[in-house]
Amino acid sequence: MKKTIIKTQINFRGHLVPVIIWENDRTDFSYIINDENEILFTDGHCLECGHDWVPISTCIPSTCTPRECLPSGEIKTLEDYAKIYFKDKKILGLYPDGVYQSITMKRKKRY
Repeated sequence: MKKTIIKTQINFRGHLVPVIIWENDRTDFSYIINDENEILFTDGHCLECGHDWVPISTCIPSTCTPRECLPSGEIKTLEDYAKIYFKDKKILGLYPDGVYQSITMKRKKRY
């Protein structure tokens, strides 16, 4: 039996985020993060993005340890995920849209 998959984008805080929605209501999404806590959303984590960036793929719904910002511990939306994992992060937008290139050119080489 084939599973129904929908590839689409959702608007999150003014940024279009590529997602995959499965028939069991699981939503997958990916992003890359660097050591300066900057995030770029991606359409997968198999990309050449330089050694300063770490690719992450995840899905919702999921659970986490309950805390003040999410007392239930249930991550049901991208906004719930952001409360836990993007708390002190700066969301730059979607990769590749020129943002990545402009910020890497401004960086000093670390070697």
